[in-house]
Amino acid sequence: MKEGNTRVLVVPHTHWDRAWYWPAERFRLKLIDCVRAVIRELKADPDYRFTFDGQILPLEDYLAVYPEDAVFFQEAARAGRIAIGPMYCLSDVYCTGGEALIRNLLLGKKWCTRFGGGYQPALHMPDTFGITPSMPMIAAGFGMKAFIFMRGLAGQVPGLTEMITVQGIKPQLPDGTRHFVWKTPDGSEIRTIILRDGYANAAYRGAVDPATDILNIDKYATALQEAAKKQDDGAGQPLLLMAGVDHQIPHEGQGAAMQLATAAGTYNFTYSSLEEAADVLQSADAGKWPVFQGEFHGSGAASVLGGTLSTRIYLKQDNAEIEQLLVNQVEPGAVALRLLGSTRALESVIEHAWKTLLVTHPHDDICGCSVDAVHRANEYSMQQAWESTDAIRRHAVIGLFKHYGGSLPHDLRPSFALMNFQGIERRGPSRVQFDYEGQRSWGDIKLSEAYIIVDEQGDPVPFREVSRGQSTEHPRLTAELEIYAPLAPATFTRFYIEPRDAWPESTSAKLEVAENEFLRVTLHKNGTFDLEEKSSGLKHEGLGLFSGEADIGDSYDFSDIPGQPEEVFDKLTFKLERKEWPGDLVQLKASGELLVPASTDSVTRKRSEQRVSLPVEVILVLAPGARQVEVFIRFTNQAADHRLRWNLLLGQKVETSVAGLKFNIIERPAGGVPEGDKPPRIWPEHPCDDFVAAGNLCLFSQFPGNYEIVGEETSRLAFTLLRSVGYLTNPIQMATRPGTNAGPYTFVPEAQCIGRSFDMHFAVRPFASAEKDQLLGEAMLWRANPLGGQTDASVPYPIRHEQDQPKPLYSINEPFLVSAFKPATEGKGSVLRIFNPTSAAETAILTIPQAQAWEAVHLDETPDASYRVCRDKKEQLTFEMPPFGCRTFKKK
Repeated sequence: MKEGNTRVLVVPHTHWDRAWYWPAERFRLKLIDCVRAVIRELKADPDYRFTFDGQILPLEDYLAVYPEDAVFFQEAARAGRIAIGPMYCLSDVYCTGGEALIRNLLLGKKWCTRFGGGYQPALHMPDTFGITPSMPMIAAGFGMKAFIFMRGLAGQVPGLTEMITVQGIKPQLPDGTRHFVWKTPDGSEIRTIILRDGYANAAYRGAVDPATDILNIDKYATALQEAAKKQDDGAGQPLLLMAGVDHQIPHEGQGAAMQLATAAGTYNFTYSSLEEAADVLQSADAGKWPVFQGEFHGSGAASVLGGTLSTRIYLKQDNAEIEQLLVNQVEPGAVALRLLGSTRALESVIEHAWKTLLVTHPHDDICGCSVDAVHRANEYSMQQAWESTDAIRRHAVIGLFKHYGGSLPHDLRPSFALMNFQGIERRGPSRVQFDYEGQRSWGDIKLSEAYIIVDEQGDPVPFREVSRGQSTEHPRLTAELEIYAPLAPATFTRFYIEPRDAWPESTSAKLEVAENEFLRVTLHKNGTFDLEEKSSGLKHEGLGLFSGEADIGDSYDFSDIPGQPEEVFDKLTFKLERKEWPGDLVQLKASGELLVPASTDSVTRKRSEQRVSLPVEVILVLAPGARQVEVFIRFTNQAADHRLRWNLLLGQKVETSVAGLKFNIIERPAGGVPEGDKPPRIWPEHPCDDFVAAGNLCLFSQFPGNYEIVGEETSRLAFTLLRSVGYLTNPIQMATRPGTNAGPYTFVPEAQCIGRSFDMHFAVRPFASAEKDQLLGEAMLWRANPLGGQTDASVPYPIRHEQDQPKPLYSINEPFLVSAFKPATEGKGSVLRIFNPTSAAETAILTIPQAQAWEAVHLDETPDASYRVCRDKKEQLTFEMPPFGCRTFKKK
C-alpha cells in the first residue's frame, strides 16, 4: 500500500444467471469451474474475497453436487471472505409480487443463518430489468445498509447504450450520479449506489489472452487504473470496482495485477465487499446527494428490456396464480389452523413450495428471455409448486372443517366453505373447484343439470358455473364455481348446493344488455362493449377492441415495422349470447375469430399475405352491487411474429396513467409513438401489476403486464395480451434497440406460443377523480381469492351444532388490507402484515384475540420499536399507518 493513495474497493464477483442461453443443468458445470476457482484463490491469497452476486442460489447449486465443500465455505463466510445473500435468488421484480420478494429475502436470510455465515447487508440487484418504487421500504425492512443496482436508469445502460438525448428523455438523476438517497412515501429511505459504469467495470475482458486463457497482469493493472480514474470524479468514496461479469470464472494473477496497479499509480487497490462499500456509504455526508422517489423502469427498449413482461406471458400468469394461492390461501390457512389449536406443522412444506417457485423468479427465467429448454423447466417447476401448494390448501380446508364441524345432522346437501383472510369484507369473484366425490360416502353426490347456491341463512347467492367435466383426480365429475357473495373478515363461511330443475329463464328481451344498480353494459357484435354509469349518465363506448401488429423484435423488446400502423379489429362479427345465472348474475358472451398475418419476415420487414384464425371468446359478467364488470378473454394463438393487444377507448386525450405496483402506485406520462425508422426508437410501454388507470377507467388484472397510452387526439389504453417472437435476441433486424445484443442470436420457436390457449381475467372499473386513491386497495382485494374447499367423505368430521357460529380471527378498519398472514420464518410463531394502499396516513385499529401477545416486527421479523402501538383494549391494537406503508406483527 502507498501511504496517501486513495483507496479503491475491488469486489471480485460473478453475475450468475442460473439459466439463460443454456439450461441450469448445462450451466452447472461452468458454475463448478467458477466455484473451484474461488476455492483456489481463497486458499492461495489470504486477502482474497469473493461475492456470490447478492444471492444464495449459485452456492446452493454447487453444494448440491459437492456437499463436502460446505465446511470450507462456512468458515470462509464466518471470516468475511465470501459474501452470501441477502436474496435466495436474483428475481425480476416487475414480473413477481411484493410478498414473493419478501419471502425471497426471508429465505435468503434463513439460509445464511443456518449455513453459519454472514448475511450480506447490502441489497445488490445488478441486472434486474427495472426496480419498483417500493424497494427502499423493503430494503429498510430487512436492515439493509445500502441498495446497489445498474439497470433501469432512463435512457442508458452503462457501456452499452447512451440514450439520454434521444426523443426528449429526461435524466432521472443528475448526469454522472454514483450515490443518492432513495425514499418511499412511508418515510423509508436507503442510501443507494447506481453502478454508473456497470457491474463489470473491472472485469477481465480485454486482459485475458484468448489463446491461452491467461490473465495479462500488465494489461489488467492498466485497466484497473483507468477504471479507478473514471470513478474518481469528486463525488467521494466509495470508489467501487466490480471485478466480474456474467458467468466470469476468477483468473490467477488478479492480486498481482492489483499490487502492480497500486505501485504504479495514485490508488491503493484492495480486495473488498459490497458490505464494506455500504459501510463507507453510511459514514459519508449525504447532505448534497440527490434525493429520489419513484421507480427505475427506464423507457421502452432503452435500458430495461421491458418487452420481457409480455414475452411468454403464460409464465407470468402461472406464477401470479401460485403466488396468490400461497399468500392468500395456503399461508393464512396454515396459521389459522395453528391459532385454532392444531399441532400439525406446515412451515417446512410451505417453505419448500416457495423455494420450488422461487427458482423460476430470476430475471432470465420469469422474464421469458432464455432458450426454450429453460422455460419448459420453469413450467415444470411451477407445476410442482402448484401441486405442493394445492395439497396444503386441501389439508387446510380439511383442518378447518374439523375445527368448525361438518354439516348439521341430517343435512345431506353438498357443501363447501370459503374463508376470506382479509380484515375487511370482500365481495366476489371467488373461485372454488367442487368435486362431486362424496359428502357422507364416496360418490354419493350427483351433479345436477341446474342448481342454486345458498348461504348458511338459506339465502341464494350470485354465482355462475365456469366449467364442468371429468375430474383428472378421480372418476367423478367436477365443476368450477365463481361466487359473488359477501365474505366477512377472516371468517369460515359455508355454502350449500341445492338442485333445481332448470337454470333461470331470461327476464330481458335485450340479449346484449346486462345491468345492476350502478352499471349498464351493452355488448356489440364486433366484440366491444359500452359501459354506462347510472348515477352520472357517463357512457364509455367501444371498450374491448382487439388490435395487432407485426413484432420483429426479440424476447427482450417489442419492435414494430416502421411506418406500418397497428391494425385495429373494429369490423368483426362475433356471435353473441346472454345467460342469467342464479342471484341476478348476468353473463354476456361474444365468440368469433381474429384473422391476422401468419408470420413476418424480419429481414424484408414484410408480413405474410396468408392470414390465420385466432379463435377468441370474450365473457362479460356483471354481479349485483358490483362497480366493475368482470372480463374473461380466451384465445388460441396461431400466428408468429406479432403482438396482440386489448384496448379501452378513453374518449378524451389523456396525458398520464397510474399503475399499481408492489406496495405502491406510480404516475407516468403517456409518451408518444416513435417517429421515423432510425434506431433507437423508444416505445412508451410501461409495466403494471394490480391495475392501470387512465382517464376515468381502471383495468384490474390478475397478472402483471405491459400497457401503453395510444392516440394523438383521443387516447386508448392498450394492454398487451401476447408477444409472439422467435429469437432470443435480434438486434440486427429489429427497429428499436440500436444493434445491442442482449444475448446470443438464438432461435426460440416456443416463444412464438403457436397453438397455446390463454385464459385471462380482468375487470373494468369506471371511477371518479375522488375515487382514484381507492384503486390500489380495490384491485388488491379483487385479486385476493379466499381459501376454499369442501368436505372430504374419507375424513370423519365432528357434527356441527346449530348454535356454532364461527367468529372472525381478526378484523381491521378500512381501507387497510392484510398483505400477509403466514407462519413465522423461524420458530413456531405467526406473522400478520397490514398494508395501507392509499396516499394518506391513517390510524389502523386491528381487532384480534390475545392482542397483547402480538409484537411489532420489521419485514425480516425482528423486533421493531420505531412506532407506537396502543394496547388500551384487550383485543385491539391501534397504530399509525404511513402512506403506502406496512406494519408487521408477530405472535410467538
